[in-house]
Amino acid sequence: MTIESRTVRSGMRPIAPRAALALGIAIVSLAATTACTRDASASESARRAEVDDSANAIAVLAAVRGESPLACSFTSRALENRWGAPHRLGGPDAAALDAAQATAFDWAMSDRMTTKALPVLRRAMSDADACVRRVAAQLVGRMGGRDLAEQLRSELGSSDATSRETAVLALGYAADTSAVSALARASSDAEPRVRRTAAWALGRSRTEAATAPLLRMIRDGDPMVRVNAALSLGALSAASAVVPLSDLLSSDADARVRRAAAGALGQIDNSRSKP
Repeated sequence: MTIESRTVRSGMRPIAPRAALALGIAIVSLAATTACTRDASASESARRAEVDDSANAIAVLAAVRGESPLACSFTSRALENRWGAPHRLGGPDAAALDAAQATAFDWAMSDRMTTKALPVLRRAMSDADACVRRVAAQLVGRMGGRDLAEQLRSELGSSDATSRETAVLALGYAADTSAVSALARASSDAEPRVRRTAAWALGRSRTEAATAPLLRMIRDGDPMVRVNAALSLGALSAASAVVPLSDLLSSDADARVRRAAAGALGQIDNSRSKP
């Protein structure tokens, strides 16, 4: 049965060839217009997300500028502990923050961050303000990625100690196991602040390869390097560190180092006792 005969039997009037052609062209044109509209909408959404990410990063960094070291430590710890957790702004926060600040707060505490904010954050890692650098490095570290890690590792060779310290900080927050060899080199940096950060970052790598440089660092001349190295050995549950840490506990002149050694030994012992 032809299309025309089916059309007649159904009671429908047959469509003239020229009209059918016009209808087909109209349908194709409508589909193309819909697709273009959808693509334009997607492009606009992507552009808006890029702007929003950059704006939120700028707002967060502006808020931490000028914070005292203590307040900055609170900020950094809050960012780390709430990262990825669902958050609903309410209570005193809702009363204290305006709409833009609330949006930036929620963005920084969520997992919605994309690499669109990276240019802003990378520039901020060279900022004169210490807390801006610290928070920027923390947020950069969250993003991770092989290319970014390679860039950060290359910055460990900078002649500027602040740049080296900030790069180590970002690598620590990234917890990138491939960065251990670079962090091990940073553990011998001439600047104590770089070595302190490297000792902390090595503990976040969660790999046995970090143990050797950390065992060397618990004999560092700077007490806070020894503190961070001891704590990192505890975080790694490094069984080979029990004797060196015990020596540190009994002989180090600095009470902070002895407390860190005791805490690390407790962590290692707890890990051993787990089934």
